[in-house]
Amino acid sequence: MLRLPLITLAIALAVTSSASAATLGQRTLKKGSHGGDVVTLQRVLAMKGYRVGPADGIFGRMTKDAVKRFQRRRGLAVDGRVGPLTTHALAYSWEIRTATLFGPGLYGNRTACGYRLSRRTRGIAHRTLPCGTRVPVYYNGRLAIFPVIDRGPYTDGVSIDLTAAAARKVGMSTTSAVRAGY
Repeated sequence: MLRLPLITLAIALAVTSSASAATLGQRTLKKGSHGGDVVTLQRVLAMKGYRVGPADGIFGRMTKDAVKRFQRRRGLAVDGRVGPLTTHALAYSWEIRTATLFGPGLYGNRTACGYRLSRRTRGIAHRTLPCGTRVPVYYNGRLAIFPVIDRGPYTDGVSIDLTAAAARKVGMSTTSAVRAGY
Protein backbone atom coordinates (compact mmCIF):
# COMPACT_ATOMS: atom_id res chain seq x y z
CA MET A 1 0.00 0.00 0.00
CA LEU A 2 2.82 2.42 0.85
CA ARG A 3 4.76 1.58 -2.32
CA LEU A 4 2.42 3.42 -4.76
CA PRO A 5 2.47 6.75 -2.86
CA LEU A 6 6.28 6.56 -2.62
CA ILE A 7 6.60 5.89 -6.35
CA THR A 8 4.21 8.77 -7.09
CA LEU A 9 6.23 11.06 -4.80
CA ALA A 10 9.51 10.02 -6.45
CA ILE A 11 8.10 10.75 -9.91
CA ALA A 12 6.74 14.12 -8.76
CA LEU A 13 10.10 15.08 -7.26
CA ALA A 14 11.95 14.03 -10.41
CA VAL A 15 9.66 16.12 -12.62
CA THR A 16 9.80 19.07 -10.21
CA SER A 17 13.57 19.07 -9.91
CA SER A 18 14.13 18.78 -13.65
CA ALA A 19 11.38 21.34 -14.27
CA SER A 20 13.53 24.06 -12.71
CA ALA A 21 16.83 22.87 -14.14
CA ALA A 22 17.03 24.42 -17.61
CA THR A 23 16.40 27.64 -19.50
CA LEU A 24 14.81 27.47 -22.95
CA GLY A 25 17.65 27.74 -25.44
CA GLN A 26 20.24 25.68 -23.58
CA ARG A 27 19.40 22.51 -25.49
CA THR A 28 17.33 21.39 -28.47
CA LEU A 29 13.88 20.20 -27.43
CA LYS A 30 11.88 17.49 -29.17
CA LYS A 31 9.05 15.10 -28.46
CA GLY A 32 9.93 13.18 -25.30
CA SER A 33 11.96 16.03 -23.74
CA HIS A 34 10.94 17.14 -20.27
CA GLY A 35 11.97 19.82 -17.80
CA GLY A 36 11.71 23.49 -16.96
CA ASP A 37 12.67 24.56 -20.46
CA VAL A 38 9.69 22.62 -21.80
CA VAL A 39 7.42 24.39 -19.28
CA THR A 40 8.78 27.73 -20.55
CA LEU A 41 8.20 26.66 -24.16
CA GLN A 42 4.63 25.60 -23.37
CA ARG A 43 3.87 28.87 -21.57
CA VAL A 44 5.32 31.02 -24.37
CA LEU A 45 3.37 29.09 -27.00
CA ALA A 46 0.20 29.53 -24.93
CA MET A 47 0.91 33.28 -24.61
CA LYS A 48 1.09 33.38 -28.40
CA GLY A 49 -2.30 31.66 -28.70
CA TYR A 50 -1.24 28.07 -29.42
CA ARG A 51 -3.01 25.19 -27.70
CA VAL A 52 -0.49 23.04 -25.87
CA GLY A 53 -2.54 21.71 -22.96
CA PRO A 54 -1.23 22.16 -19.44
CA ALA A 55 2.32 23.47 -18.95
CA ASP A 56 3.45 20.16 -17.46
CA GLY A 57 7.06 20.11 -18.67
CA ILE A 58 6.51 17.12 -20.95
CA PHE A 59 7.06 17.66 -24.68
CA GLY A 60 4.21 15.53 -26.01
CA ARG A 61 2.04 15.42 -29.10
CA MET A 62 0.15 18.68 -28.39
CA THR A 63 3.39 20.60 -27.80
CA LYS A 64 4.96 19.14 -30.96
CA ASP A 65 1.87 20.05 -33.03
CA ALA A 66 1.91 23.61 -31.64
CA VAL A 67 5.64 23.96 -32.40
CA LYS A 68 5.04 22.75 -35.97
CA ARG A 69 2.18 25.24 -36.47
CA PHE A 70 4.39 28.02 -35.11
CA GLN A 71 7.30 27.01 -37.34
CA ARG A 72 5.04 26.87 -40.41
CA ARG A 73 3.64 30.36 -39.70
CA ARG A 74 7.14 31.80 -39.19
CA GLY A 75 8.57 30.19 -42.34
CA LEU A 76 10.96 27.95 -40.44
CA ALA A 77 11.85 24.33 -41.14
CA VAL A 78 8.83 22.40 -39.86
CA ASP A 79 10.41 19.60 -37.85
CA GLY A 80 8.72 19.99 -34.44
CA ARG A 81 12.10 20.51 -32.75
CA VAL A 82 12.97 23.65 -30.79
CA GLY A 83 16.54 24.73 -31.38
CA PRO A 84 18.19 28.16 -31.59
CA LEU A 85 16.23 29.37 -34.65
CA THR A 86 12.82 28.46 -33.23
CA THR A 87 13.73 29.89 -29.81
CA HIS A 88 14.79 33.17 -31.43
CA ALA A 89 11.62 33.22 -33.56
CA LEU A 90 9.48 32.82 -30.43
CA ALA A 91 10.94 36.06 -29.04
CA TYR A 92 11.39 37.98 -32.30
CA SER A 93 8.04 39.82 -32.12
CA TRP A 94 8.77 41.21 -28.63
CA GLU A 95 10.18 44.72 -28.34
CA ILE A 96 13.85 45.24 -27.61
CA ARG A 97 14.19 46.83 -24.18
CA THR A 98 17.10 47.95 -22.03
CA ALA A 99 17.48 45.85 -18.88
CA THR A 100 19.66 46.35 -15.82
CA LEU A 101 20.41 44.19 -12.78
CA PHE A 102 19.44 44.74 -9.17
CA GLY A 103 19.77 42.91 -5.91
CA PRO A 104 23.16 42.35 -4.33
CA GLY A 105 23.11 45.43 -2.07
CA LEU A 106 19.43 44.91 -1.27
CA TYR A 107 19.37 41.26 -0.12
CA GLY A 108 17.16 40.78 2.92
CA ASN A 109 14.89 43.71 2.04
CA ARG A 110 11.27 43.37 0.97
CA THR A 111 10.33 44.35 -2.58
CA ALA A 112 7.37 46.57 -3.45
CA CYS A 113 5.38 43.41 -4.20
CA GLY A 114 6.12 41.82 -0.82
CA TYR A 115 8.90 39.39 -1.76
CA ARG A 116 12.02 39.06 0.35
CA LEU A 117 14.99 39.63 -1.94
CA SER A 118 17.79 37.06 -1.75
CA ARG A 119 20.63 35.82 -3.92
CA ARG A 120 18.30 33.16 -5.35
CA THR A 121 15.24 35.35 -6.01
CA ARG A 122 14.29 35.36 -9.68
CA GLY A 123 12.08 38.19 -10.90
CA ILE A 124 11.93 41.58 -12.53
CA ALA A 125 11.11 45.12 -11.54
CA HIS A 126 8.72 47.05 -13.77
CA ARG A 127 7.13 50.44 -13.22
CA THR A 128 3.51 49.60 -14.16
CA LEU A 129 2.89 45.89 -14.72
CA PRO A 130 0.90 44.33 -11.86
CA CYS A 131 2.83 42.36 -9.27
CA GLY A 132 3.01 38.70 -10.24
CA THR A 133 2.66 39.32 -13.99
CA ARG A 134 4.79 36.74 -15.78
CA VAL A 135 7.13 38.33 -18.31
CA PRO A 136 9.13 36.29 -20.83
CA VAL A 137 12.67 37.62 -21.31
CA TYR A 138 14.99 36.61 -24.17
CA TYR A 139 18.70 37.34 -24.14
CA ASN A 140 21.62 35.82 -26.00
CA GLY A 141 19.69 32.75 -27.18
CA ARG A 142 18.08 32.01 -23.81
CA LEU A 143 14.47 32.52 -22.85
CA ALA A 144 12.96 32.44 -19.36
CA ILE A 145 9.77 33.72 -17.73
CA PHE A 146 9.97 35.85 -14.57
CA PRO A 147 7.31 37.38 -12.33
CA VAL A 148 7.15 41.10 -11.60
CA ILE A 149 8.31 41.33 -7.99
CA ASP A 150 9.25 45.00 -7.59
CA ARG A 151 8.80 48.52 -8.95
CA GLY A 152 11.43 50.21 -11.05
CA PRO A 153 13.71 50.79 -12.78
CA TYR A 154 14.02 54.47 -12.09
CA THR A 155 16.70 55.26 -14.65
CA ASP A 156 15.68 56.97 -17.90
CA GLY A 157 15.89 54.67 -20.90
CA VAL A 158 15.75 51.48 -18.84
CA SER A 159 12.58 49.39 -19.12
CA ILE A 160 13.13 46.51 -16.68
CA ASP A 161 15.44 45.42 -13.89
CA LEU A 162 16.30 41.73 -13.51
CA THR A 163 17.33 40.30 -10.18
CA ALA A 164 20.87 38.97 -10.21
CA ALA A 165 19.51 35.38 -10.20
CA ALA A 166 17.20 36.11 -13.15
CA ALA A 167 20.06 37.71 -15.05
CA ARG A 168 22.24 34.64 -14.42
CA LYS A 169 19.45 32.38 -15.71
CA VAL A 170 19.50 34.10 -19.11
CA GLY A 171 23.27 34.70 -19.11
CA MET A 172 23.18 38.48 -18.63
CA SER A 173 25.92 40.13 -16.56
CA THR A 174 25.58 43.84 -17.31
CA THR A 175 23.05 46.37 -18.61
CA SER A 176 21.89 44.88 -21.92
CA ALA A 177 19.31 44.94 -24.68
CA VAL A 178 16.79 42.11 -24.19
CA ARG A 179 13.53 41.14 -25.82
CA ALA A 180 10.67 41.14 -23.33
CA GLY A 181 7.15 39.93 -24.07
CA TYR A 182 4.75 42.37 -22.44
